Amino acid sequence: MAGKGSMNAPKQKKQPAFDALLGCIKLNRKPMSVERLQWWFVIILTKLFGRKVAIEGSEGLFLRLFPIVWRQKLYLLGSEHEFLQIDYTSPYTLRLTKAPVVSVGAGEPVRQKQTSSGISSVHVVLSHLPPQKTDPILNYLRQLGSTSEIVLAYGGTAKNFEDILFPGKVFVPDEKLRGAGYRQSYFGLMNNVRSYLNDAAIEAKWIFISDYDLLPLRGNYLDELISIMKQHGAGFGGKLIRDVSLSNSFFLTNAIQDGVLERIPALNGPGRKPIYHCLGACLLFHRSCFDAVLELADDLSDMFFELAIPTAANLKGFRVISFDEHSDCLQYVRFRPVYTCSDAIRLAAGGAAFVHPLKEIPEFLAAQSVRSNPV
Repeated sequence: MAGKGSMNAPKQKKQPAFDALLGCIKLNRKPMSVERLQWWFVIILTKLFGRKVAIEGSEGLFLRLFPIVWRQKLYLLGSEHEFLQIDYTSPYTLRLTKAPVVSVGAGEPVRQKQTSSGISSVHVVLSHLPPQKTDPILNYLRQLGSTSEIVLAYGGTAKNFEDILFPGKVFVPDEKLRGAGYRQSYFGLMNNVRSYLNDAAIEAKWIFISDYDLLPLRGNYLDELISIMKQHGAGFGGKLIRDVSLSNSFFLTNAIQDGVLERIPALNGPGRKPIYHCLGACLLFHRSCFDAVLELADDLSDMFFELAIPTAANLKGFRVISFDEHSDCLQYVRFRPVYTCSDAIRLAAGGAAFVHPLKEIPEFLAAQSVRSNPV
């Protein structure tokens, strides 16, 4: 997921009064702000003056880029659309490449242990939707026939949480789960889930966290992903994990500007560990990795969770794995564009394992119910 960037404007030096004024203007149903105004300024300049540049080693990818020199700094407008790295191929020529994919990371293999409970995996669903939209999703997951324990991690209001009928639910009060999407933290969520699992004496080996708009389309949907993890001894798995340490990742530059890296010697200095990124729609942990990652909550809570979680897993010595390098199980999981109900129905009929993002969930669930219970 490549976020939009700005021209290195410090995130903490906004003008509240000007932001409030801009907030009266809505663009794509979202209020305008100084930061969004900068984004649109970059987009317009790039479209007007940019030129196509080849991204090497990317199977024919081209980006429209516009270089600007401003106040003794070089800005490469348009590069925010991909995680890019830059180096020289001559004294004058820059080479742009995508941040490298990590197929299987370094680290010690996870040791498999027997659990005393009969539950092998837990599926944690993050939702902020109202009860009338949340309960049907959870009931659908339970009816798929999966052996996973379904647990709701709720980030909406406390009143809505009380009105949700599904029994396995956890309220997440952590404000870092809310606010700007690109600054979310999952450490509060994970802490609350761990407390719930401990209180319920659930000792599952595997914990899968997904957004509400990621829907499994077949039963036992975690089996293939868990099998890949076991085969490679991985402690953490994501759709596609990239090493963004030397890239222009919007989330990485936020962490740099916020001083996160300066506080962690392992990420800032000689022999430093890599910083990883993966799409946050679905994350799979071995339980030992899940618990170990939480030990770094104080250090990494200010880093966007799509970087903080895989990076923390690696820092704790676990192997990380990119599922897309080993399977097509997550083939129809992406950041955008959004899938329609008809897309999801077609994918389900074709045997796909997951779909994301899907916003027409009530329509899809209704259609699946009709198919399962024809008149």
